[in-house]
Amino acid sequence: MEIEDFIEKRFPKEYDTNGVITKEQFDALEKDGTLPNSWCGGIHGGGSIVVTASEARAGLTCTHVNATWTRNALECNGITEYVEELRQLANEHNVSNEEVRIVFGFDS
Repeated sequence: MEIEDFIEKRFPKEYDTNGVITKEQFDALEKDGTLPNSWCGGIHGGGSIVVTASEARAGLTCTHVNATWTRNALECNGITEYVEELRQLANEHNVSNEEVRIVFGFDS
């Protein structure tokens, strides 16, 4: 793979994430698009009240919301930093980005 394959061809630009977030995180997501910085697959007990996103929008009392939001694939998985390191490598060796390749070995 060449450096640009990571950005232009191989990774989706966005993908949906689903999880249980706090009511405060959900409100921020709905208000101005602030993405949750943590979430889990489920929560119960201890006074936790989990509702769906549509129930939260309807005003049901809750502590947590099972929500879905869109994330930028390159920003959330560290690929952006990795690609920048590869570009620096190309620059240090005075070669084009197309000349820097990543070789994967399977079952080796």
